[in-house]
Amino acid sequence: MTGFDASARLELSDPSGSRAVLIGVSDYRHLDPLPAVDNNLSSLLTLLKDPELWGLADEHCTVLSNPYVVDDVLEAVHLAATEASEALVVYFAGHGLLDDRSDLYLALRDSDDRRLHRAVRYDDVRREMVSTARRCRAKIMILDCCYSGRAMLGGMGAPVDVADQARIDGTYLMTASAETKIALAPPGERYTAFSGALIDTLTEGLADGPGVLGMETLYWHIRSELEAKRYPVPQQRARNDGKDIAIARNRWGRSVRKESSRTSTVSRPPIPDGHATTMHLPPAALVREIEALRAAKQLVRQPPIAS
Repeated sequence: MTGFDASARLELSDPSGSRAVLIGVSDYRHLDPLPAVDNNLSSLLTLLKDPELWGLADEHCTVLSNPYVVDDVLEAVHLAATEASEALVVYFAGHGLLDDRSDLYLALRDSDDRRLHRAVRYDDVRREMVSTARRCRAKIMILDCCYSGRAMLGGMGAPVDVADQARIDGTYLMTASAETKIALAPPGERYTAFSGALIDTLTEGLADGPGVLGMETLYWHIRSELEAKRYPVPQQRARNDGKDIAIARNRWGRSVRKESSRTSTVSRPPIPDGHATTMHLPPAALVREIEALRAAKQLVRQPPIAS
């Protein structure tokens, strides 16, 4: 990977120099359970390790399911930050909490509003990603929790007075909701709303997307999917071309190419008698022709072709 140039074709971050820390809390002692979070973790882990998508090695992935010790979480992020040279991905799914100054905390198993000392302060995670992972080219934080938009206030880049360092840092932050909004875990759904949209996009790919999916491409697709369902709208923040960080190939394009290589012919429905030339009309003329046929009740719908 040579950097993040928006004008150039995006390059996939080298998985050999990349690390991922996936943190999820589904079972709380003092807060409502979030059973879908377990599925979030297992599916994201599978996708990140899939060689068709990225191919992260087992030993380069750390999964913390239902952690309750703050230091265990920070130590996992710290270790990954010291090892990563290409991309560092930190993901959290669970409850988000705010203190009396509206600082964001990531709730662990024993946390609640009265036990913030048992939750991870987001700024402590951000410090490890920005300061410890200085040699890492790409840093991605994904927050699936209530009030996760509060993370935007601190950002994911170096402080503005350290311009020289900021110039070489590529950082990206995606959150499940705005700073004053709650995230959503629909009852009975396999995944939480935000992570489900992320997982579905990585699993299915984008029909009109590039071969490699940058974070901003992922974001706008996820956002449109959630807006269509009237779910909370995710947020993003990028610094120093962080939006062009790529950790996944577009599976849709790869699956289509594979299918095309297995079949040499494509079955198409027959052209109705007398309409062979119609298929070659310009779009505007074709629309007029169809409208005329409808008006004359001459257009007969063809039965669907079985796949």
